[in-house]
Amino acid sequence: MKHDPARTLIIVTSDEPHGQIGNSHQHYFDTIAKKYQTIFVQPPAPWRLSRLFGKKGLVVHSAHSAIFQYVNYIPVSLFRVPFTRFNDLLNTWFLRRAVPRGKRVVFWKFDSFRVMNTRPFGDHRTIYHVVDPVFRKNTDQHIAGTSDMIVVVNRAFFDHYKRYEKKMIYIPHGIRSEDLEPEPQKAAVLKKKYGDYFLVTGSINNDVNLDLLKRVADRYPEFSLLIVGTSFLTDRKRIETFKALTGRPNVHYAGVVHYMELKHYVAASRLCLVPYQSRRPGFYRNPIKITNYISQYKPVINTVKMPELEMLQDKILFTAQDDNGFLDLIGKVVDGTCRVDTDFVNEYLQEHLYENLVEQILEEL
Repeated sequence: MKHDPARTLIIVTSDEPHGQIGNSHQHYFDTIAKKYQTIFVQPPAPWRLSRLFGKKGLVVHSAHSAIFQYVNYIPVSLFRVPFTRFNDLLNTWFLRRAVPRGKRVVFWKFDSFRVMNTRPFGDHRTIYHVVDPVFRKNTDQHIAGTSDMIVVVNRAFFDHYKRYEKKMIYIPHGIRSEDLEPEPQKAAVLKKKYGDYFLVTGSINNDVNLDLLKRVADRYPEFSLLIVGTSFLTDRKRIETFKALTGRPNVHYAGVVHYMELKHYVAASRLCLVPYQSRRPGFYRNPIKITNYISQYKPVINTVKMPELEMLQDKILFTAQDDNGFLDLIGKVVDGTCRVDTDFVNEYLQEHLYENLVEQILEEL
């Protein structure tokens, strides 16, 4: 269905805040707001009585976008679904008051926790965009059941959501058009600072194979290993392992990098690594970081088979059968045995720009 940008207002919701991290909701929000009036619903902070009396309107973000702060008027820890419905009702009532009359409203929901209740808006359309396996969350079924269309980034999710008898489409992670053009001088500064390096980005959590990264640093001492992202480690032993890893002379930890700057870190790298340690059944992964890597035509060495990215296999994505194979693949990229098929990758990038994906989804709605 065609949507008139002059009449359409899109409300994006996410459990992850608008900010520095380049998650799916952030890229879609940025892209949608280039063409459509857009509101981002910021997830709530921890419950405090003082938050009940804060500003209820919109905060202007850009010419076409604004931020709305969702507030938990009552804490949801005891009765998540009914109390969330009550909070939703109040928040969407305040949000409805901020929407100009005559606008056709589309909710684009990445949030699987809240905004189930949108009754104050009356006639509207809803997209539930599932980018993670959130099946066990008790609010997921309510959001899926009230949606008009479900978008998934992993075909493995189809089996779960087909029970709702909604229109479902598969849309892979997209490519930011801005990521195709890094600034050479910024990449040069990073290369001078970190040397010739392998890059790892994303959350540092229990799925990351820290021992394998140590082996990478040992096997290739002539290269640096640069890690970018937030550490979510809580186990003391793994925290110590990560501390020991980043304390090695050829390993650097840069912490959080704004998603708009990440392209420079990718551009300056020799190759990029996706070092997951789990190969268990049901380990769903289709990480958005891979789109960051391939945007700069960087070879990606991976540990886990990803059916959604099979078309990239041996073109720019090289997947190992085990840890030893992972280490060997790095060597094959370094010596030129494994090379990037730039013609294929260029075509893939152009087909998967977020601008194209946004219009494809809206036309299906």
